[in-house]
Amino acid sequence: MSAADSILLAYSYNIALVAGIVPSYFARTPHILLSLFRLGLVLFLAGAVLLFASGAFYGLLSARILMGLGAGIFSPLIPSIISIMYKEKAKYLSYWATTTGAVCVIAPLALIMAAQLFALRSSVILIVLLSILAFFLAGKSTAVVSERASSTEVTGSPSMSWKGLLSVLVTVFVIYGQVTWLICSVPLRAAHGGATDTYLALLGASPWVSFTIVCYMMSRVSRVYFPSV
Repeated sequence: MSAADSILLAYSYNIALVAGIVPSYFARTPHILLSLFRLGLVLFLAGAVLLFASGAFYGLLSARILMGLGAGIFSPLIPSIISIMYKEKAKYLSYWATTTGAVCVIAPLALIMAAQLFALRSSVILIVLLSILAFFLAGKSTAVVSERASSTEVTGSPSMSWKGLLSVLVTVFVIYGQVTWLICSVPLRAAHGGATDTYLALLGASPWVSFTIVCYMMSRVSRVYFPSV
């Protein structure tokens, strides 16, 4: 694939992810929140299956767009789900962030090992299995929150404001765009300099090490200190 195609493949996911944030903004009740979460998972899962099955560039591009839309829908809903599932929201949000960081540390290294032992395409099978697991766990979450009235507003959900929505989208687009540029630019420059795959994997994992450590420390901090932190 050409350099232009590879860039399009990378950024199509990011653009779709930002677009996917819009419907999650209007998750006003636990029922709507969990329904949207499962919808996002279905789109993400469909994209993963297409990614595994497709060999043509436009098939891969379509798969990444589907995955981006799905991730954009369900990712922002996770904090809201945690807030309606647990009373100690701050602690469990820190646990979630710590888990996310740990996965981001392990994943690049595990993928390099998988690519050396098997075809890289086989790693998509793990994404499919995890998506299916999350779909059914969301069903259990539905049972937990079903005791609440359907009119109950999701804790911490934003006011219905297009100005607020646009400000969130711009912030995410700018920050995520910068992070994506670093994720793409730094490894590519290292690769041009003759870096090995293992070195590139370590390079990708290193920022998440500090992220994971800080998130774990936050989980040990009393919630009264969170505003100051």
